Amino acid sequence: MYLLKQILPEINDTILFEYTPKQLDWIQNNEQEMWSYFIKNDFFYTTDQYKIKRLIDPGPNSQALGMPLNSAGQTGCYLGYRIVDSYMKRNSETSESELMSEKNPQKILELSKFKPKIK
Repeated sequence: MYLLKQILPEINDTILFEYTPKQLDWIQNNEQEMWSYFIKNDFFYTTDQYKIKRLIDPGPNSQALGMPLNSAGQTGCYLGYRIVDSYMKRNSETSESELMSEKNPQKILELSKFKPKIK
């Protein structure tokens, strides 16, 4: 998602994330709650393919994982995008090629120093 946004900076986030305007509004306004929910449920480190699929595949919502009915789908993609975007802003010397070659996702998470938006 991050690379697509770099290649197509004019693309609207509703198109990038395949969200309706209402879903995009929900996900942007509930970023901190999603972050907390991901941490509480250990979603960042899960190897459970069912959970991973529910977090990154397109869908009408993320209700299957216990999120509210009006939650957006692909919540993992959205939070992942926000983490990578934060990482790249804080590490401007890193090229997109170096980003894609990075084998340690923990490094990206830690160096991103990502903080979810608070309502």
